[in-house]
Amino acid sequence: AIDPVRIDAAPTVDLRTLLPGCSEDAPVIAVIAQLLDRKGHRFLLEGLGGLRAKFPDLRVAFFGRGGLRKELETAVHAAGHADCVWFAGFRDDLLSLLPSVSVVVHPAVREGLGVSLLQAAAARVPVVGFATGGLTEAVVHEHTGLLVRVGDAVALSAAISRILADDELASRLGDNGRRR
Repeated sequence: AIDPVRIDAAPTVDLRTLLPGCSEDAPVIAVIAQLLDRKGHRFLLEGLGGLRAKFPDLRVAFFGRGGLRKELETAVHAAGHADCVWFAGFRDDLLSLLPSVSVVVHPAVREGLGVSLLQAAAARVPVVGFATGGLTEAVVHEHTGLLVRVGDAVALSAAISRILADDELASRLGDNGRRR
């Protein structure tokens, strides 16, 4: 489904340099999915306050387009997260940006395969998502990423926090993803 050689050959661009006010060591979460209800962006937003309390420099990049953009932007502003969430849209340079992402989060409530998760694995980026559909084939729980019960925003935030707080775990999951 993906060619890891293309990821290796892509020039690396640190995503943090594109995020306003972002420090060079800030943790970065990426959600790579169309802005559609079934992709579950709202579950990440539900737990974002708690994540920011633990990781004050945290930044979130939403890659993708879709009909929910205005609704999601409104929710981000209403929750006071406009300073840390970036709506990146569709990017041709995603493969260049992936290596600088701390964790790819895929909170979809229904999913066929999730090619972005395979790209993340090839780039050695750990993945957190809901245990549904093709995600259970793309991500091996506790080996290449962490999977939690569908719709459980608290468990999703806890899994993200676990990876962000443990560099050794993040590295192990990322390396395992690349090998797989």
